[in-house]
Amino acid sequence: MDMVQKTILINVPVSAVWDTLTLSPFVQQWTYDTPIQIKTDWKVGSTIVTSGDLHGIPFRNSGIILAFDPNVKFSYTFLSSLSNLADTDENHCLLEFDLSYENKQTRLDLFISNFPDDVIRKHLELYWGPTLELIKEQTESRHRQT
Repeated sequence: MDMVQKTILINVPVSAVWDTLTLSPFVQQWTYDTPIQIKTDWKVGSTIVTSGDLHGIPFRNSGIILAFDPNVKFSYTFLSSLSNLADTDENHCLLEFDLSYENKQTRLDLFISNFPDDVIRKHLELYWGPTLELIKEQTESRHRQT
C-alpha cells in the first residue's frame, strides 16, 4: 500500500501536542489561514467535519474517527469536497497520528494512506510537511507561555 510518513520532534509534553491536534481553538491555528468550523464529538465511529471558505471557495472535509486514544493515537478517514470525488469509502484517505515521548521530546509520526489518486497523494504530502512545522512552532510557543 502506498503511504506517506512524516515525523517531527516537538519540545513539549505529549499532552500539549495532543491538545494541538484535537482542541478546536488550536486546530484553527494550523489548518487554514481563514476561520473553519469543526464538528465532531471526538469519539471512535463518529463523523469529523471541517468546513469553511478557502480563498473564496467553500469547502467541506469529512471523515470518520477510527482511533482516539488520548496522548497516543488519533486516526480518521478524510475526504475533501475540493477533490470533487464521490463520498465513498475508496475515496477517503486515512490519516493516523501516533505520539510517543523520547528524550524529553514528543515524537509525532503521521501516516497517510489510501490515496484515491496521485494528485491527492502529492497534495497531502506537500501540505503536511509545512503543517507539521506549524504544529511544532505553535505548540512550543504556547507551551513557553504557560
